[in-house]
Amino acid sequence: LSTGGLLHDVGKMDIPNEVLNKPGKLTDEEFVVMKSHVTHTSNHLRSALDIPKGAIIIAEQHHEKIDGTGYPHGLKGSQLNELARMSAIVDIFSALTDRRVYKPPMPPEKAMEIMVGMKDGLDQNLLALFRGMLLEAAQGTWDA
Repeated sequence: LSTGGLLHDVGKMDIPNEVLNKPGKLTDEEFVVMKSHVTHTSNHLRSALDIPKGAIIIAEQHHEKIDGTGYPHGLKGSQLNELARMSAIVDIFSALTDRRVYKPPMPPEKAMEIMVGMKDGLDQNLLALFRGMLLEAAQGTWDA
């Protein structure tokens, strides 16, 4: 899980900077280029030696959604690996709460509100566990 978290977006190094760091909304064509980072990542990880299978699965599925609306393959339900389900939650939370060239950081509470609203896309049981861990960490009661 940790290796997958570190390597899941390594294919972004193949995305042109003008797309990767565009300060405004991506065009449809640019979004296609951006989404290709998943395939680039998969190719890089599959060509490397000793990358754990779980890390490759995370890289290949972290943009898939439970309802099949994700990419690159439109996987849904039980087709999604549990590691990828977890990674999708962390990836979305990070995308919402991190400062990006095109947006300021969002407060964690607002990000969680949005994610809870993604009932058909995210594993809500895992999201509840993630939310609980965030609350415990914020209160200083989480035993790591």
